[in-house]
Amino acid sequence: MYFIKLIHSFIYVVELTCDYCGDSYSVRPSKAERSRFCSKKCCYDWRGENNSGSDNPNHKPKKSVECKYCGQIYKVQPHRAETTKYCSKDCQLSDYNKNNEGENHPMYKGKITLECEYCKKEFEAYPNRKGKQRFCSFECTGNWRSETIKGEKHPNWTDDANREFNYGSNWDRMRKKTLERDDYKCIVCKKGKDELGQHPDVHHIKPLNEFDKPEDANFLDNLISLCRKHHKMIEGWGLKPSNINF
Repeated sequence: MYFIKLIHSFIYVVELTCDYCGDSYSVRPSKAERSRFCSKKCCYDWRGENNSGSDNPNHKPKKSVECKYCGQIYKVQPHRAETTKYCSKDCQLSDYNKNNEGENHPMYKGKITLECEYCKKEFEAYPNRKGKQRFCSFECTGNWRSETIKGEKHPNWTDDANREFNYGSNWDRMRKKTLERDDYKCIVCKKGKDELGQHPDVHHIKPLNEFDKPEDANFLDNLISLCRKHHKMIEGWGLKPSNINF
């Protein structure tokens, strides 16, 4: 039931009772037939209590589906029953990883056989490594570099006449003392000549170019023995290996 009230002699409003909270509220006559609630909050609260689950006029019961990966039964909306396959993202990813690795991967191209340039043994590599990967292991790479890139073939090679200028007149003596102190082993990996195929390098912690004279850089506290691998890792850092997490 509603009542029409005259306001300012020419504007009519209709008084209604809210179906949810029971409070009175006013609307224009044109809205009186379809208005049921005094506010959106009352409308939403009423819907939450009366149009949820099986009470909803559009409600359709969920269908049970079996997970393709774990076999667990789970329920979904009817329109998803034909397309859903997994009960969770974890099952979806696990099934994908299980069936799309190695030869099962849609982009798998297989491996090709290459020949190591150092030991001449055959090894397998992915096709994109052809023309790039020349050795079967880091060991063969290091051995090839040690035997091939030395002397005049080394990009940093200088003849003995200029050696005194580069490292100072006391370099040979201090280099030998450093190797003796470190037992001719890399102070990081503890590998010596037998494992490395040569004596370790002697590294300047503080670079030569920071000293006025090369001889000033050649003192034991500034020199350490390192294999080629670890020498390359810390070259130019000005740090001792103990300060670095290899």
